Amino acid sequence: MVTLKMALREGGEKGLLAEERIWEAFQNFFSLGVKSIEEKCNRLRNEMLMKWKRENAEDFMTEYGLSDVTYQKGIEEATPTFDLYEPESIEVKIYETRICPSNPRASMAIEKSDKEGKVWRLHVFLRNFERKEETLHWIEFCMKIEKVMFHELLHACGDSPWRGRVDGVIRHKIIGIEAIQQLLSERDIEN
Repeated sequence: MVTLKMALREGGEKGLLAEERIWEAFQNFFSLGVKSIEEKCNRLRNEMLMKWKRENAEDFMTEYGLSDVTYQKGIEEATPTFDLYEPESIEVKIYETRICPSNPRASMAIEKSDKEGKVWRLHVFLRNFERKEETLHWIEFCMKIEKVMFHELLHACGDSPWRGRVDGVIRHKIIGIEAIQQLLSERDIEN
């Protein structure tokens, strides 16, 4: 069983809302089962690869709002299969004003704390989120914090650059987050 530990929470009410949504996303993600997520990601990945290979490799993936990513680049990013595992723990730090040193526009950044990738530290940068209704949205992509969390959890489950996987929009948003949302919808229909 994966543990999630809140090590730091700044930001008052906004920080509290972030913590609540992070917990919710964490519970939803792991309640699906890592192997179920892996299987769904790989099925969707296969479907998308077949579709994209029929397109002109140099055309841009504009139907996904990507005017700077060609089908060729998308195919390369999506090519490695998803090979997920369950980590041991994730420590979360929520910052009110701090920014990500490597990318000031990032909303979250996750890093492994051990060589095996079983222990992770997630940094949440509140200044890059805005409150909308009962959740937070990443300003850069107008993406709910829950979806950003799914992206980071895919990294914590081994779909990370340190294992030869690109950290990208195609792999984690168009395939990974979509697969997780489909699984959650299927689960909700069954209940």
